[in-house]
Amino acid sequence: MAPGRLEARPALSSLQLVQRSGTLGADGKSEPLAFVLPPDAVGVVVQARGDPKVSYVISDVTDGTQQLVHGPAAKKGGFTDAFEVDREERQSPNRAELGERAGSASVLLPNNPKVQLRPGKGWQVRVQGFRYEGGKYLPANGPVKLDVIIKRAPKAPTAGRLNLHLFFNGSGGYTRATARDSKVIANMLAKLSETYKKAGIEIGQVTFDDLPSMPSAPKSVAEMEQSFAANPYPDGVGVYFTDQVLGSRLIAGAAGGLPGPAVAPGVPRSGVLISTSDVRVNHEPQAGGAALGTTLSHELAHYLGLFHTRDDFMNMDDPLPDTQDAPDNVMFRTDVGADAAFSPQQAAVLLRHPSVAVTAVA
Repeated sequence: MAPGRLEARPALSSLQLVQRSGTLGADGKSEPLAFVLPPDAVGVVVQARGDPKVSYVISDVTDGTQQLVHGPAAKKGGFTDAFEVDREERQSPNRAELGERAGSASVLLPNNPKVQLRPGKGWQVRVQGFRYEGGKYLPANGPVKLDVIIKRAPKAPTAGRLNLHLFFNGSGGYTRATARDSKVIANMLAKLSETYKKAGIEIGQVTFDDLPSMPSAPKSVAEMEQSFAANPYPDGVGVYFTDQVLGSRLIAGAAGGLPGPAVAPGVPRSGVLISTSDVRVNHEPQAGGAALGTTLSHELAHYLGLFHTRDDFMNMDDPLPDTQDAPDNVMFRTDVGADAAFSPQQAAVLLRHPSVAVTAVA
């Protein structure tokens, strides 16, 4: 449990799962897959899953009035390079990010104030798949599954609770037993709780498990697929502690997706990776715990749908008007300040992700 946590308030939200099956055609796109959005929907995660060797994109989402909510993510005839994919997705009304999407893709709706959820029939989703061959992204065909996880609540959420499931393989000296007694891990959870409390989110149940089969130095999120599949918990977010992240000791952490899959253990990309390398060098409990807590706060927020305050590569700010590009924001892209916090609109995005149970509404 998080340090000093009070008795949990009852959740005011419920989740509705809509599942559809489709087929990617010669152009790599599926037929439109329809669903109905209920009037009490406050957040939606649309996620596609399929062949682990195929990269997926939520190509477009339209509401019942045929208004584009998300997309277009792709152009007819397939992609030419990864930059084009990212550029198209990030120019979507409901921005998304490509990253590494082998096996699955997710989009959180809405993730900025300009996008509205209009309840009713006629919502449609199309998925696109592609393979990287001969230096190009080519359309992929075959079956694809679609999950639409609808978060329902009486009104817009103002507070929530996030459960975490921590997995260890001995990296940094941490196992289930040693992590439970570690002051570094305790201070990490305290820092995380402090940061998320400012956004109205309490850290709820925290579990500790050994996962000795987990890679110690995964070079990609795809290498974590079997480890993600070992997560037995149906809620919250899995956090995996490894010696290195993405093949480098210089990377402190990585989210499986932006956003990550919702309440879907075992789905590719359904977890957050945290490196223990810095802590192994510096086991000073306060500094080490604060460093891990800051990294975990940042990567969890990516998983729950937040972008960096600014993307220098794409020359784009995040899609939220109240977010300042400064170290006092948790999503600053380099060194985050010790007292960093989320902006009000960032907090609203976090509260819409289905992995966060609603405990208070407007």
